[in-house]
Amino acid sequence: MMLTNQIKCEHSKQYYRLGWMLLAIIQIASIFSNYTVSAQQIYKVVPIGNSLLIKGGSNLHDWETKTQQVTGELTATLENNKIKKIDKVSIKIPVTSIKSGKGTMDSKVYEALKNDKFSTISYQSSTVSLLRTNEISSTGQFTIAGVTKDRTLTGSYVLSTDGKITIKGSVKLKMTEFGMTLPTAFLGSLKVYDDVEILYEVSFK
Repeated sequence: MMLTNQIKCEHSKQYYRLGWMLLAIIQIASIFSNYTVSAQQIYKVVPIGNSLLIKGGSNLHDWETKTQQVTGELTATLENNKIKKIDKVSIKIPVTSIKSGKGTMDSKVYEALKNDKFSTISYQSSTVSLLRTNEISSTGQFTIAGVTKDRTLTGSYVLSTDGKITIKGSVKLKMTEFGMTLPTAFLGSLKVYDDVEILYEVSFK
């Protein structure tokens, strides 16, 4: 009988210790769940759904040309499923992917971009700042027609529920700043203006 009571007492102690261990584990898990979770991740440009539109003018009419072929990556720090910081952004665009739907115009654009020597347009950020809600400013280097210039892009960013980061905005440039010769056509009767605007929407995941 005494042996039976001893066994019961020992079992009770074991259950008591186990109960305290479980309670301690639950408390520790609760404490860690309240900590902010941060993680830096590298995102690649998604293969579809991107757009880059180049708009300009001439003495005869406005014009535009566009591409959806964009590669590159973005480095961001997420905190509790929100973007805390974006460290780097880089993109590349093949020159011959830029299309207007007009063969003559496309060949003039490729010639101005010196595609025979420089087959890509690229952007590499040096600093990225997150401003007010969902606004972004990035200063970096544009390389166009083999010439690199510092420029600042402003736009907006969105983190979707599937973990995709989309950045969109616009930047204005002058073609001659990058050593480009302004295209002409129709024996010089059409002259393209220097100023262009690039509108972009690029997603990373």
